[in-house]
Amino acid sequence: MYGLVDVGGRYLAIDALNIREAVPFPDSISPLAVNLPGLLGAMILREDTMPLVDCAALLGLSTEVPLSERVVTIVIDADRKQLLGLVVNALQGMISQDRSRCAEMGIVGHGPMLAGAQSFVRDGAVVSILNPPLLFDQPSLPFAVQQDRSCAPLETGPAGNRATCSVAIRTLARPFR
Repeated sequence: MYGLVDVGGRYLAIDALNIREAVPFPDSISPLAVNLPGLLGAMILREDTMPLVDCAALLGLSTEVPLSERVVTIVIDADRKQLLGLVVNALQGMISQDRSRCAEMGIVGHGPMLAGAQSFVRDGAVVSILNPPLLFDQPSLPFAVQQDRSCAPLETGPAGNRATCSVAIRTLARPFR
């Protein structure tokens, strides 16, 4: 199962297991003390700092969609506990695709491709598959470390111990036809 997004007028698929959620582009972002290709700054998401990277710029594409109309897809590498806000033009839904029907591509003299090394066809258009482990291996790409949100005692009083828990929220989409 993949989340389908629009990046610079092209379809990009992200494995659903690597998408934590999607949120509207924030009203304000904070600049970071580094200048990296595609880095827009950082947003605050439920009191956590999340770096925002323009996916189109990262892939060498251009887009005319204003930032205020774009969407932040929170991509996660659960094994490394790393998160990144990937800014895309729009969400296009969810799609189920048999991995055995994916095409393989490469570029002579280059290592693995961030997107497009695997692809499939949908409605007569090529959909490139993003490689999340390779995304998090990009040199100088900032990421947030996933915080442990386990339950912890908050206070002890006459009523006994009180605890608070934070639950990860996932944005769900309808299956795309």
